[in-house]
Amino acid sequence: MERLRTAVIGLGGIAGSHLSAIGQLSDRFELVAGVDPRGPSAANAAKLGDAPLFADEAEMYDHVTDIHAVAVCTPHNLHIDNIRSAVGHGARGLLVEKPVTTTLADMDEVIELTERHDVRVSVGYILRHNPLFIKMHQLVEAGTYGAPFAVTCRTEQGWSGQWLDDKSWIKTNEGLGRGGSLFSHGCHYVDLMIWMMGRPVKAAKASTKIAQGDRMEGPDTSFAIFEFERGGIGTMFSSWGIRHCESAIDYRVYCQDAQLIYDHRYDGSMDLFVVEQTGVRTRIDASDVGGGGPDAFAGLKNFIRQYTRFHECVVDGVDPEPGLRTARLSMEAILAAVDAYEQNRSALWPDRPVHPPPFRPIEEDARYRG
Repeated sequence: MERLRTAVIGLGGIAGSHLSAIGQLSDRFELVAGVDPRGPSAANAAKLGDAPLFADEAEMYDHVTDIHAVAVCTPHNLHIDNIRSAVGHGARGLLVEKPVTTTLADMDEVIELTERHDVRVSVGYILRHNPLFIKMHQLVEAGTYGAPFAVTCRTEQGWSGQWLDDKSWIKTNEGLGRGGSLFSHGCHYVDLMIWMMGRPVKAAKASTKIAQGDRMEGPDTSFAIFEFERGGIGTMFSSWGIRHCESAIDYRVYCQDAQLIYDHRYDGSMDLFVVEQTGVRTRIDASDVGGGGPDAFAGLKNFIRQYTRFHECVVDGVDPEPGLRTARLSMEAILAAVDAYEQNRSALWPDRPVHPPPFRPIEEDARYRG
């Protein structure tokens, strides 16, 4: 089996899952370099092993040759330059964290550039590699419970501390992109909606900054609504401002004869249910798909499955899951919702001002200090 000489660019939080998966799949990948101008976290430094660490890409490419694959784990706005550089230095495959870019123009450049150079690209929508979502998708596609007509998702997060300190890129519009938490994190679930409901044709949203106030430049909480080409509709609630979280992910697909529920609780447990009788949940066994069982959002099992598929994509020509053109759809849908919101197209009273209550920083209450 061919081992892909692999570099990881950006060694912050999410890179730890990438490094762990690469280490577990040592028959398929050889870690040859890591890049981060700030240096890796202590945990990620250990996962680098003997691979050299560089402060920037140029230095890495000067010292390390024949890099087959690059994992891009930098802030969203830096992806475009990371991708240009990797393609320019002959990479055969890229695994890029989501969202791939912060603008559709940059996304289109990435699609054109990688297709012209025959570079295989997989996008880090990790939930497509969770067996429970794979099973849900199979049931929807097969029409097991009739046609799907609605999908809804609620995610709850209450980030503080290092995520939103003054040095963190995630609090800035430049680093995060337009749309705040909806664009950066909600894109996972909008991608799942498109996977199960088809291409979106209409989008709108409403947002607020009350929870985090001026700690974030963009909105910390958003509702978005979509209409899909097959006639179904969807709603997405995404927040980085919930102090007392009850459910990590509640994702539901409503079909003609039943509803399917993905329930991911804050104790780390998760299940897929079907409701065929009012008030009665029946657990669905997904052991026949995915291999290895379900895992936490950024859990190692999901990343091993993602990297296994990525290897097949680069070496054997298997289609990526998902690829760039599919990933563009969720970006397009969210940015269309942001545009509608910013242009006030869906406002009932466009001249009526909004007066949010005074912002109370989280730090004022010792119970919520990160």
